[in-house]
Amino acid sequence: MCGLMKLPPIQKAKTMKTINHEVTNEDPLMSITDAAKYCGVGQTTMYQLIQRHNLPTIRLTSDTKIRKSTLEHFINSKTEKR
Repeated sequence: MCGLMKLPPIQKAKTMKTINHEVTNEDPLMSITDAAKYCGVGQTTMYQLIQRHNLPTIRLTSDTKIRKSTLEHFINSKTEKR
């Protein structure tokens, strides 16, 4: 008989903040580099914004992507109304 390894129990993923907006084909996934350029910040700042504000990202293999609409929603929510 093969020795079977006992696997640790599956843990729940951290709850992700949900942003209610429609996702369409015109809602491209952006690399962190492109997202940073779009926002006018550096890559490190972009990663910090994602972490601090719990912005939803998508992992594709080793790449992290973020939807353009997520960035637009975040920017609009931070824009001061005068």
